[in-house]
Amino acid sequence: MFCILAFIVFGILGIFSASYRALAKEAWLCVKKRITLKPCDTSLSEKIRAKAVGPLILKHPKIAKSINRYFEILSWSVVILSIISTFYVSQSVYNLVRYQSCNPVNPEKCLLGVEACINKDAGSFFNGLKRILNIESIDKKFYSPLGRTFGNQEAKITIIEFMCPECPACAVTGPIVKKAIESYSDKIAFKIYYFPLPQHPFSYISSAATEAAAKQEKFLPYLEAEFNSLDKWSSLKTENEVRSFLINLAKNLNLDEKEFIKVIDDPNVKQIIDNDLNLALKNGINSTPSFIFLKEKDGQFKTEKATGAREFLDTLNNFLK
Repeated sequence: MFCILAFIVFGILGIFSASYRALAKEAWLCVKKRITLKPCDTSLSEKIRAKAVGPLILKHPKIAKSINRYFEILSWSVVILSIISTFYVSQSVYNLVRYQSCNPVNPEKCLLGVEACINKDAGSFFNGLKRILNIESIDKKFYSPLGRTFGNQEAKITIIEFMCPECPACAVTGPIVKKAIESYSDKIAFKIYYFPLPQHPFSYISSAATEAAAKQEKFLPYLEAEFNSLDKWSSLKTENEVRSFLINLAKNLNLDEKEFIKVIDDPNVKQIIDNDLNLALKNGINSTPSFIFLKEKDGQFKTEKATGAREFLDTLNNFLK
């Protein structure tokens, strides 16, 4: 087993130093013999054991004796840990490509991931690769959703947002987007679309409630109220409980309760949400909040995507230059 460990270690070190390549080659010869159940006649094990134990003999004889005695067991342990580590690294790389997060279940725990809620029903591995390489096609024109369109609709810059009211990352980004809408209402056209995520059980009912508020020109205040109370209503057990909670939010904002409930229960609202969802998928959107920036100049469009608060601000500043 030691030869396998030596091959892994020296194979990696050999990339950077020629002095380790000979040891890697010797270790590989030993590995091939061990695989075919032949004895390994190389002295590699003794060489490495001597180098590992030798410097410790005079200063720490007890430690040196223990290492020498359990050298094979230690080798097995390191090899097993290496195999496990390789598996998890490979899994993380796959998840990063497919879901844009090395941990799609808890994306906030992935340092390489984006500040977003990831769509667990994302497309294939290759679709994820296209998203990372940013080579998928992006629409240049988006319809203006009633009550969810803000700013100057004649502006050269358009920002498209896909969001889920139940997404914690959207709640974090919400105030930043609201401030941008208020600050650049003369320079930018803002359009906001729904992207209910399957892992959020109340994403559809909360989107329907937000749409009901949009019908009464209260989209932004209502969405802000949803985000501010997200911990409360997202932890409820049933959709009916959530529905009642969201209706109370509307009453607190002095919305017409009857009209609000009428829209929530309207089957056509689900079709509106599904249309937004399909628009997101068509444009390669895989997480919320996701943004598409469009800038028209001399008939040509500059397009760029952003996910999460930091990317949104960076891209916004870049497009405003």
